[in-house]
Amino acid sequence: MSGLYGDTADRTYQRAGFGAPVRRGGRPAIVVVDLTRGFTEDSYPSGADLTDVVAATGRLIDAGRPAEVPVIFTAIAYTAAEASGDSVAWLHKAPGMRALLEGGEAVDIDPRLPRRSERDLLVVKKGASAFFGTDLAATLTALGCDTVLVCGATTSGCVRATVVDAVQSGFPVLVPRECVGDRAAGPADAALFDIQAKYGDVISLEDAVGYVSSLSRRSVRQDALADLADVPAITMDFVARKLTDLVRPVVLDVRGRGLSDDGEGYGLAEYAQDTEALITGLGLDRPVLLGHSMGARIAAVVAARGAVPLRGAVLADPPLSGPGRAPYPTSLDAFLRQLSEARRGTNADEVAASWPRWPRREQELRARWLSSCARRAIAATHHGFEHEDFFDCWPSVPTPAALLYGAESPVVTAAGAAEAAAGNPAAALHSIPGAGHMIFWDAPKAALTALRGALLEILSRSMPTLDGVLKCDHA
Repeated sequence: MSGLYGDTADRTYQRAGFGAPVRRGGRPAIVVVDLTRGFTEDSYPSGADLTDVVAATGRLIDAGRPAEVPVIFTAIAYTAAEASGDSVAWLHKAPGMRALLEGGEAVDIDPRLPRRSERDLLVVKKGASAFFGTDLAATLTALGCDTVLVCGATTSGCVRATVVDAVQSGFPVLVPRECVGDRAAGPADAALFDIQAKYGDVISLEDAVGYVSSLSRRSVRQDALADLADVPAITMDFVARKLTDLVRPVVLDVRGRGLSDDGEGYGLAEYAQDTEALITGLGLDRPVLLGHSMGARIAAVVAARGAVPLRGAVLADPPLSGPGRAPYPTSLDAFLRQLSEARRGTNADEVAASWPRWPRREQELRARWLSSCARRAIAATHHGFEHEDFFDCWPSVPTPAALLYGAESPVVTAAGAAEAAAGNPAAALHSIPGAGHMIFWDAPKAALTALRGALLEILSRSMPTLDGVLKCDHA
């Protein structure tokens, strides 16, 4: 507890079981309560000089931008009829707020805040809580948010009311103390004591900034680095080892993942350019490209572009989603939740909850390495699944080419496989019995048999030895 009311009060609350820390999720939102000019400038009847609060809140918002933390602003605003009439009971108690008229300067978000009007949402409210009479709870749920950082004014009024309703709506709450302000210290201190005791965690600005900053931070765990002594290709190692009698595998970490650097863009064009640069830089002689999921889409683009000579391409369960098509079956929220779990520290058991069919070794590797992925890269790739159409390039992929897909895959459905067959009739299609999207993980024996068959078919049309570039990445 805070010690605001002395040790006796602290002991009383602790004995009653109050003040436990809240859980911090991996997809927070920043809710900025009523930092409008009518509250942040003392020239207005309802206002006070909240310059320091505005500055602290701006710093927190900026810290969350790299991780694309949603920012939702709220403002109290009344129609002329509401402000002058009797329909809003609160205005009888607080008549000074009748000046908060729709369209007036008093309800403008403080211009010192780094608000992006084209992206940051605005909730207009009539009462103290940002949840009362608004769709804020539904909005947070739709955004996949699992934690709310509440900033704004006033601490004893709208901030406290918003905190109470947030936790009652199922959201853990954090209140950075430097990011909230009031007209007087006493009511503010009492409200913060009450919040810390019953509803959320009152934390420092530094703690809040560190929390949101960590969401975009890539890391490689110490135990993950130890894998490199024995597992040179983390994601596709178990596949690559089964191909060394046919090819010399070269496994690529695409940008923003593993040990590769981040990039400015994460579209198929950028991934294809990276792959072409690797082939050229290593002097690979007409390699075969193998890609799974996102990697399959990249391999298709590289093959279709023809900027580097290839012997062929094998595509494993490429997402067939795109504009005007069914959405990718795994949501972005699910991927980001898994990333958040990895960054706070996950294990194979937790990974198994999302990928129960994987071999245990692969669950353990994912637990150790997923935190090396950039959140922005994952989000951009998922966006690409629904905005970059695989069928734009698939008909131009030259033969020899093969497409392997899981017989139970939600990514390459029976209808999708039929469209792929019609779109590139010269390519070979192979269904993997018993496999979903993760064909090599779900049905390793059958998938490896099909892969080796596809490679042997490509080899039969070319020289007996070749370099192989393996690409495998998931959103």
